[in-house]
Amino acid sequence: MNNNYLLIDYGNSFIKAAIYSLDQDEIIETRQIARGKSARDLFRLFRYLGDRRPNKVVVSASPSVNVVGPFLEDIKKLLNASIIIVGKPEFMNLIDLSNIKPNVFIGPDIYACSYKAIQMFDNQPALVVSLGTAYFAVVVNQKKIESCFLLPSLTKGMETIAKLTNIPNDYIPEMYDKNKGLNTPNAFASGANVCIEGFVDNIVKMHNIDPKNVILTGGDVFRYTNIKKKYKEVKNFVLTGLAALIKEKKW
Repeated sequence: MNNNYLLIDYGNSFIKAAIYSLDQDEIIETRQIARGKSARDLFRLFRYLGDRRPNKVVVSASPSVNVVGPFLEDIKKLLNASIIIVGKPEFMNLIDLSNIKPNVFIGPDIYACSYKAIQMFDNQPALVVSLGTAYFAVVVNQKKIESCFLLPSLTKGMETIAKLTNIPNDYIPEMYDKNKGLNTPNAFASGANVCIEGFVDNIVKMHNIDPKNVILTGGDVFRYTNIKKKYKEVKNFVLTGLAALIKEKKW
């Protein structure tokens, strides 16, 4: 039997998946579908699986999200595979969570990113910033989560403002790379640019983090050209974190 896993990052807008080989310690193939699509839609995107066919599924998803259940049931039937949901407490014991208040839920995406960052930066202070449908940042140090930060997506916020004020959709810029706003699109772009650059820079300063120990990830990162010049982008960092957890736990 092979040691191949299907990794799933069940996000707010997209479902990202990858095939991970534990034997090779390598993510072989990565695909993405919009949330609401079926498990079969996901598998159509993968090339012929053959001997790469996974026999276990590891999922970053909150156990309380009801919509995940039917999707995973379909995955289980298609692969005849066991399923591990990282959000369950018994799978979240590799990081010191003593700073977190009792009964406060830490998302499995934050957990997976935190664990990988602790590994990458040898227990030095580090920061992971994920810019997706929601924006979150997590500071780790000495195998401990020191602090989390959460923001709504600025892209979603602009779309809401445009809808409420009848601003045309084409006024919403694709790139947030302006430092000055002299019209509506540039004002949106410069506002987002200053907001997120300040958000990341202030956390770095507050926690005395080496800029080399900062990871940017998530679907909105490409929009922020200024912070990409300062900090490193790693695509699909949640999936990378899940792979690191598998390697450690040998699930």
